[in-house]
Amino acid sequence: MDSRNEGYEVRRATPGDSPGIARVQVDSMRQGHRGVLTDEFLDALSYKQQYLARVEQMTNPEPGSFTLVATDPFGWIVGYADAGIVRDGPEGIAAELFDLNVAPKYQGLGLGKRLFAAVVRELAAAERMSMLTRALSETKSRGFYDAFGGRPAGEHTLEIGGAPVNVTLYLWEDLAELAAQAEEAGL
Repeated sequence: MDSRNEGYEVRRATPGDSPGIARVQVDSMRQGHRGVLTDEFLDALSYKQQYLARVEQMTNPEPGSFTLVATDPFGWIVGYADAGIVRDGPEGIAAELFDLNVAPKYQGLGLGKRLFAAVVRELAAAERMSMLTRALSETKSRGFYDAFGGRPAGEHTLEIGGAPVNVTLYLWEDLAELAAQAEEAGL
């Protein structure tokens, strides 16, 4: 484990974590997507709207989906990851990492790596042995997924906030092996 994140914990989220997850989501989107998504879209993001959406998601989850959170030594939510059964993707892919964010001031401590590894372990334990995720093509998240051995499997364009945005699809086809590598790395 990275000594910079000692005392930090990764665990299953509860509905009571919704305010912290909403804060991380809004703050990390505003900081990490400025210049990629429109300023109007980012400035309009609302903590309250994200909180209400998160409460709904946490109290009525999609079958097979889950949320993990990273907490600091005081219990504050500083990151989260959402994953579950693939919603839309190539045939034979069993799971999807829907979202992974770490609060801006906590980035670089290895918490994203720990969240990613925990998602992989949980999916592998549920016998979902392949995964995809989507990353905005013009953000640093692509390097993050490259470092974890994600295989770029195409690009497409989405409209987010009224503007077209390029998205890269990443695939992992052996989560058991990826989970073992994460374990060896102490994640």
